[in-house]
Amino acid sequence: GNKTPIESMLTTSLPACKGIKRVAARLYQDMEQFDKQLAMLEQLYKADENTEAFYDEYVRCLKNNKLADRFLVVANEALVKFPDSLTLLKLRANAHFWLGNHRAALADGEAILQRTPSDHYVRTTVGSLKLMLSGCKDGFEEYAAHGKYEMERLGFSIAPDFPEWQGEAIAGKHLLIWVSQGIGDVVMFSGFLPWIIKQDAKVTFAVQDKSVPLFARSFPDAHVVPFNKGLLAAKGSYDYHTPVGQLMPYVLPHYTPAEHPAYITADTHKVDALRKRYKAQCDGKKLVGISWHTINPDTFTQRNIPLIDWKALLELPDIQLVSLQYGDHKKEIEAVNRKYPGAVMLDNEVDAFADTDASAAQIAAMDEVISIQNSTIHLAGAMGIKTTILLSAASEWRWGVEGSSNRWYKSVYVERQQKLYDWVEPLQKVKERILNQ
Repeated sequence: GNKTPIESMLTTSLPACKGIKRVAARLYQDMEQFDKQLAMLEQLYKADENTEAFYDEYVRCLKNNKLADRFLVVANEALVKFPDSLTLLKLRANAHFWLGNHRAALADGEAILQRTPSDHYVRTTVGSLKLMLSGCKDGFEEYAAHGKYEMERLGFSIAPDFPEWQGEAIAGKHLLIWVSQGIGDVVMFSGFLPWIIKQDAKVTFAVQDKSVPLFARSFPDAHVVPFNKGLLAAKGSYDYHTPVGQLMPYVLPHYTPAEHPAYITADTHKVDALRKRYKAQCDGKKLVGISWHTINPDTFTQRNIPLIDWKALLELPDIQLVSLQYGDHKKEIEAVNRKYPGAVMLDNEVDAFADTDASAAQIAAMDEVISIQNSTIHLAGAMGIKTTILLSAASEWRWGVEGSSNRWYKSVYVERQQKLYDWVEPLQKVKERILNQ
């Protein structure tokens, strides 16, 4: 009939046992049908199927369904039942972070480190929380574990005779700076390269293949190459190496990127061509680039704003919204344009995910950018484009816990959400600023 394969499986002659429901719940999660996943897990929860693994899955599902009043309660309940579980203590730390309870998340993180001091991921998280709560004045030591975590995650090691740079004088030295993080982090931390280069250091910057053209143009005094594990397997001609994020403790005390000129340079020919085409298509209206979605599995429920909820901007007659969103959102855009004809422009020729250089050019073609927290913000800010970040009440370490400015990008204005999941007020404030310009 009209039943899905999962629903058919659950209503066959086989008993709808706990094992089948667990499989069904995971399948629903893979399809991002979180409401149906929750229905399965709720049945198991009531049947007292409450192992450590089940609690972890159940709390994450409650989070994915935006049930903020429940997922921390259940995480606490789980720790009462399994008080020695590191898995569940990590889960509660995450639950506090999802709610923006940063000091409580830090307390749990420090408790975990007392038991597992070699957990580089947790140490990095503790460092991130300290950086957030201190305005990037404390937490550098713990955040330094990020490089080790990335090496564990990607499965490579550093040659034993290849020293990591720890702030020594580097005039005349050759420094290999390598990346393993997402493009947003890499763009943000690359804001330290102008300072490094001015120390008369020779710099090789190893980045993702798709980002080489953009960074090579932006940093002509550095040698920009594609990153591969072999670069770190032997010392070679380099004096030091460092993960790009580990520049922060040694450079940030001397150099705040937001106090200096923009440092990422888009392809001006591409920018001009895109801007000319877009302006012609919208009769010269102001071009406002927007991005509303992230695929980050831990934070998407806090960050994402469904496009239809951008009502405050969709109704403005004198601007043209342009999708800067990576991934396939064609159907969502078409649905919005049926309700608000022509409100959102989609350029199918730009693949923001696969081509960083094209994405940067498209962003630079805008008059203004408004986005949730994702790589769009970092590229726009690093190019000096007027930008507003719509920041979840749960925030994130690099943006701190208060204020509308930040240490990374002078052109980025931080619009902070006051109530978790409620984007009406922040979007209304953005609308008012556009109208008053």
